[in-house]
This record gives sequence, C-alpha cells and structure tokens, in this order.
Amino acid sequence: MQRIRHLIDPRLVKQAGLHQALTDSLRHLLPPALAEHCWVAGIDEEQLRIAADAGAWATQVRFLQREILKHLAAHHGLKLRRVRVSVAALHGSAAASRGTALPRPKLSGRAGSTLRQAARGIEDRELAEALERLAARAAKPDTHRS
Repeated sequence: MQRIRHLIDPRLVKQAGLHQALTDSLRHLLPPALAEHCWVAGIDEEQLRIAADAGAWATQVRFLQREILKHLAAHHGLKLRRVRVSVAALHGSAAASRGTALPRPKLSGRAGSTLRQAARGIEDRELAEALERLAARAAKPDTHRS
C-alpha cells in the first residue's frame, strides 16, 4: 500500500504549507480574540484572500488591511496590493471546536401558524411533518390581538 503522501500532488502540499505559514503569521499580527477566527484562504495574483468564520470578524480584518499587507511584505517578501476578506464557516473553526453553535433564529407565533397551515395543505407526509416540527419551535401565537 502506498503512503498517502505519494498520492498527493507535491505542489498542493507546498501550497498548503504556505497557507499555514501565512495564517500563522497573520494570527501573530492580529489581536488574540480576532486571530482565532481568521485564516488565509489563498493568494491570487496580487491579492491575499482571508476568510473569517463570521461577518463581525471579517469586518475587523478589513480595518487592518494596510497593516496586514505591510506585515506580509516585511516578513514574507510578498508584494500584495489588496486583501479580500470573506465569511466562510470552517468546520474546524474556533466556534466549532469549542462546541458553541450559532443561536437559532426565533420564529414568531404568526410564522408558526403559517407553517402549520401550510403543513395541513401539503400531501407529502414527510414535508408536512418537517413543517410541523419547524412550527413547534415558534413562539406561541398571540391570541389577545384585537
């Protein structure tokens, strides 16, 4: 049986190593609370792509673009012109590794009633049951309206 390393293109291994080194360097530069939520997603031409696991973290990284570019030029010799930041939940992100999940959006009582009504009018039993389960998460409908 061949070792897994022999099956992987060496260029991909090299690229992954570069991304990890740049991620480590980026995290060293960023404030600790922000660092654990961001990673280098790639380099395209003269652009560094950074991913963050939530919009709030991505916004903070955008404010630090100049410092990031200066840091990477000084420490890695990269002459990049731009940083593009995107939001991409990573399965192994800090939030996932801590077991913290994003809160579920709350459904209003009215939304629950609408879902129950839709479930009654659907012939597909599985879909109707799924709508009923979703409706069960809704707040109780407001019965005191006039």
